[in-house]
Amino acid sequence: MPWFDPRRLRLVVFDVVGTTVRDGAAGSSHVARAFLDTFREDGLALADADVAACRGLDKREAVERLLRGHVSGASAGFEARVDRLTRSLLARIAKGMNDAR
Repeated sequence: MPWFDPRRLRLVVFDVVGTTVRDGAAGSSHVARAFLDTFREDGLALADADVAACRGLDKREAVERLLRGHVSGASAGFEARVDRLTRSLLARIAKGMNDAR
């Protein structure tokens, strides 16, 4: 018997937000838009390629990496800014997922 028997499959779990399952239609991505909007609201412009380069990362890690591309990680309040942007991003993603229902 092979290690995987699809007849025994009962549950499949996907990373819902962007890594495994493409969210959005026709190439648009709710998650990518949430990143762009969150950073724009904070006064920083991201490119689609910036967000795509962080695909699959933990959201906080992605926010930190993207923010480091715009400001010094040694700047005062950097970690607090990462935390604030991450909370805003996660709230925006959750709202979008709820609105899509």
